[in-house]
Amino acid sequence: MANVGLRKPYVAKYDRQTKRYSDGFRYSHAVSMGITPNYAEASLYGDDSQQEYEKQFTNAAVTLGTTSTPLQAASTMFGHTIEGKKVIYKTTDEANYVGIGITGVEKIDGKSQYVALIILCAKFTDSAENYQTKGDQIQFNTPSIEGAAIAADDEGNWKITKIFDTAEEADAFVRDYLNISDTPTTTYTVTQNLTNVTSDFSDETVDAGEALEITLEEESGYTLSEPVITIGGVDITATAWNATTQKITIASVTGNVVITAAATE
Repeated sequence: MANVGLRKPYVAKYDRQTKRYSDGFRYSHAVSMGITPNYAEASLYGDDSQQEYEKQFTNAAVTLGTTSTPLQAASTMFGHTIEGKKVIYKTTDEANYVGIGITGVEKIDGKSQYVALIILCAKFTDSAENYQTKGDQIQFNTPSIEGAAIAADDEGNWKITKIFDTAEEADAFVRDYLNISDTPTTTYTVTQNLTNVTSDFSDETVDAGEALEITLEEESGYTLSEPVITIGGVDITATAWNATTQKITIASVTGNVVITAAATE
C-alpha cells in the first residue's frame, strides 16, 4: 500500500459536552497532512529483567498544510473575531476543539482506493506567516497549522478511517460525519496555457465564489504580451489584468477560467 494523494480537508467545531459538530467548512486545498501518535511508556524491572511494560496513547501531533487559510478558520478554529474581511486577533482568544477530515488516495496492486480519515477532536494554533520578496525565481509560501488530537469521548476514540471505491463516496462520508451540508462545493477549472511564462498559481481548480489572484512572470530575456483571460468563455481581460503588476485578479469565480499568455524575445 502506498499513499499517493490527499484532497478536500474539512473542519467543524466540536462540542465535547454534546459530542456534536457544527459550523463546518471546506479548508482550502490540501498540500500535506501529518499525524504522529504520542504514547506514555513505563517499564517495571525485577530480578534484573523487565517484568512489566505499559504503553498508552496520550495525544497525536497533527500538521495540515494547505494552499491558503480560509477566513472562517479564524473564528471557528482559533476563536478570533471576524468583521467583514477583517480579522481581529486578541491575546485572550482561545482556540476551539474541532474535528478535521480528509480523503486520502492509496494504491494497492496498481488500483486506487480512497480513504476517509477523520481526526475526531483536536485543537490547533495559528499558522506561522512567512513573506518573501520576489526574486529571480518564483517561490511558494504555503500556510501550515499544527495541533494536537485527544480522545473525543470516554471510550478513548480519537480517529476513524473508512475505505471507499470512489473519491466522491469518501468525501460524502467525511462531510456527513462532521455534520457539513451534503451539497458539495462547486469547483471550476483553472487552465493556464503559458509560453515562456511562469505563474504563481499551481492548482487546477478553484471553488465557486472564491477570489483568484495570479501573478505572471516572463522568462529571462523575454517580454510578456497582454494575456487573454476568460471565465465561462467570456473575455474578462480588460477588468482582470493589471499590466503594471502583471497580476490577474478575479473577485469571484463564477465559471471555468482559461488564461492564455505568451512572452517573446
